[in-house]
Amino acid sequence: MVKFWWPNQTFLSDEYNPCGSSSGSAVAVAQGLVDIAIGTETNGSISCPSSINGIVGMKPTTGLVSRSGIIPISSSQDTPGPMGKNVEIVAKTLEAISGKDINDEATFLIPDDFEFNFSSVVKNKRLDGKRFGLLNSDNKDANVIKLHNEIRILVSSLGGEVIDIYDDRTYPESAEYYILLYEFRIDLEKYLQESDSAMENLEDIVNFNNNNKETVMPYFGQDIFYQSLNSKSYLKYLWSKFKIKKSYEATLKLLNKYNLDAFIGLTRGPAWKINYQGGDWPAMRDSLLISSGGYAAHNGMPHITIPYFELNEFPVGISLIGRKWDDMLIISYAAAIEKN
Repeated sequence: MVKFWWPNQTFLSDEYNPCGSSSGSAVAVAQGLVDIAIGTETNGSISCPSSINGIVGMKPTTGLVSRSGIIPISSSQDTPGPMGKNVEIVAKTLEAISGKDINDEATFLIPDDFEFNFSSVVKNKRLDGKRFGLLNSDNKDANVIKLHNEIRILVSSLGGEVIDIYDDRTYPESAEYYILLYEFRIDLEKYLQESDSAMENLEDIVNFNNNNKETVMPYFGQDIFYQSLNSKSYLKYLWSKFKIKKSYEATLKLLNKYNLDAFIGLTRGPAWKINYQGGDWPAMRDSLLISSGGYAAHNGMPHITIPYFELNEFPVGISLIGRKWDDMLIISYAAAIEKN
């Protein structure tokens, strides 16, 4: 049974998807079983379940928190992050789990002068002088337009400004996906060989699943695993990495063009009905399909979502996305919004 938390309201449903992959972490917080949980994100796996279940979720800058010991998907994008009942506990948890780790070279990129005391900004109540670029500002859906207007009013009431931006970026979907497929096989094999698992590589897992498919795959197959096994072109991988680099440059250009402190927008639409026949995508197409976190994921930028709106009786979060290593800034912005 999925439980959605919302101030003074409770939603129970086993028909709606809690979103993944960190759905367990989100639902545990939403049910009140814990105040804080840790999720991991490659693309949307912290922000989506946090928004869907009405909790705060923080995907930090990639490299701020060590991935050591976590089952990998893509070393270019993977990151753990805190998911909790409010901004303060999320900030305190991020403080505790951040830092350099000799077992994860991504953490070596943390600037030497980086400030880790995230909890010092959770009392912030204002957004004076801050400029936020509105993501998906050209969306014509009536519900989106209404909520975007509420975001404008909210930010203005706190002293900030929401800017409608012309977003001419082209999402590098195929490049991002190929990197995931290429790195998954390699990163998983390294993880398995360093563990005490009887499985040594992705092929072993595929064979195990095929031999036990009635138990482990009652609804869907393992198409992505097969795609990963066949994604071995290093030249295509390098080209895909180049495309992601250009995407990050375009994102920085957009931030600088409008002199923005951060991006703001709806994290995504409300929960969609579970579809055991066709999977997520057909079900999502029948719901409000909007997403703000993709660029933050493959560009390694910090992204926090906080519960704010209600649509069709389900939570919808507000996302704040900043430049790399601006984690403290977006936490301070989230704290101000949460208080209002």
